[in-house]
Amino acid sequence: MDFHKQQDLFGQTQGAFTFNGSYTGHEFADFLLGDAFQYSELQNQYAPNYITKSGNLYVNDNWKVSSRLTVTAGLAWDLLPHAYEEKDRVASFYRNLYDPAQAVTVDSAGHIVQIPGT
Repeated sequence: MDFHKQQDLFGQTQGAFTFNGSYTGHEFADFLLGDAFQYSELQNQYAPNYITKSGNLYVNDNWKVSSRLTVTAGLAWDLLPHAYEEKDRVASFYRNLYDPAQAVTVDSAGHIVQIPGT
């Protein structure tokens, strides 16, 4: 069975300031002076459509132990594999596929260092 879930991506579309006291030693004083440590803003708001296929199995049985006692038991199994986003706008990180030898290196000036052979 196909399964679609559309959910809003919640984020700060109006922006968010962070004050941590890095200028005056006190967060509120930094706020009063307008010296923000960090500002972040979500570029746009969208509702990703997650798609997956699911399946399930359910079996049950009744066992009449006596005229006054019946035992009913059931077993359920649900399959819900990894979902993907319809337009490929959401990423996932798989720790077992990460290779530190291929990690990006950044120099002291903030520039990405090119790995030879890439």
